Amino acid sequence: MTGNKKITPLKLDEVVYQHDSILIKKICFWENCEIRDDIETGLLIVTLPGSKGLGSCKTGTFALPDGTRATEKEFNDIGYFREGLAKIFVEGKGYGYIDTNFEIVIPPKYSRAEVFQNGFAEVTIFDEVNETKKKIFLDKAGAEHDFNDRYKIICSPHDGLFRVSTEKINVGAWDDYEEYARNR
Repeated sequence: MTGNKKITPLKLDEVVYQHDSILIKKICFWENCEIRDDIETGLLIVTLPGSKGLGSCKTGTFALPDGTRATEKEFNDIGYFREGLAKIFVEGKGYGYIDTNFEIVIPPKYSRAEVFQNGFAEVTIFDEVNETKKKIFLDKAGAEHDFNDRYKIICSPHDGLFRVSTEKINVGAWDDYEEYARNR
């Protein structure tokens, strides 16, 4: 919860626009909150007021389409659901994943996490002893897959396959304005 105050939305039934067969109603109001739609589940992701953090790393919860809280649980960062799982951040622990029942199914312990695509999510483990980061992949059961000893470059999976390279290569890109290359 943010502070000691539980945020509850105001229920409304207010017409905000009406013309011919078009009727738009405001059905709820979350004071000082940012709201995003989760396309996969139809839920609302609500960033609560007074949250500390940069960008999307703010305390939030989930709400039903009518504005009612879907869960009492709050997380320090909430990602969109993809393939039935959403990344969350828990202060002092790291990133993990929840299912559509808002239960943690992959424990928060990663320093960075991406959404699931084709059954895998890219995560980063920070090794505090060596002060290094290591990119690995998780499957939806939480099993870790480390390909770093075999490949120098590993891209996120597409159609169930990983693009990999045994050599460090230069990757170039072109847009309408300039050409640039970077080492990967």
